[in-house]
Amino acid sequence: MNEKGCSRYSRIAELEHLNLLSGDLQIECPIKAKNLVADAQKAKLKEKKNLRSLTLSWKGYHSEVDTLLESLLPPQNLQVLNIDGYMGTKFSSWMMNKIESWLPNLVHLTLSNVHICDCLPPLGQLPALQSLELRYMSGLRYMDTESYVICGDRFIPYPSLKELHFENIPDLEEWPTAVIVDNGGGRREVFIFTSLKTLTAFGCPKLKPKPCLPASSSSYIHFQFLC
Repeated sequence: MNEKGCSRYSRIAELEHLNLLSGDLQIECPIKAKNLVADAQKAKLKEKKNLRSLTLSWKGYHSEVDTLLESLLPPQNLQVLNIDGYMGTKFSSWMMNKIESWLPNLVHLTLSNVHICDCLPPLGQLPALQSLELRYMSGLRYMDTESYVICGDRFIPYPSLKELHFENIPDLEEWPTAVIVDNGGGRREVFIFTSLKTLTAFGCPKLKPKPCLPASSSSYIHFQFLC
């Protein structure tokens, strides 16, 4: 389903009782529509448990954009999420707080044309995430907001990530590649991306891994940097 145009946007509210909706859903958020947040809340996307893929897109700024994204909480079974053109100052609470509980089955995530947010949600907490694409994010400066110090046997970030793509993110300076593990017997640095197979970066002149990737990683990761 693809909602386009102000005159048609109210139809998103008609999703309220379609809890057996399955497959791919595309929602375009018109910037001039009235009652946009109320309509999104009525849609109750989180109850559409058979949805496989969700695309949320904006073509301009809406005064309630932050609240709107908050209202578009996807179902926990979602596997693919694409967010394009989001102009909010921060991501929603379901992305920033316990994202692993809200999206435990997410396999692929694309964030594109997100120009105001300067930091990402703690995406490393997503247990099933295999592919992450970050495109055209002129305001992004930090890869993650979380501090990676792991105590004991706690979760290591990005356990399943196989593909990582950066594109046209001119001010992104650091890509954190390790955590500090403290198991009570001292601290040691551990490489995060143990499942990574492909890393690509285009138009990211300041981007550097921190710390540098271990020399052994070149034997199992395909690198392509054109910054």
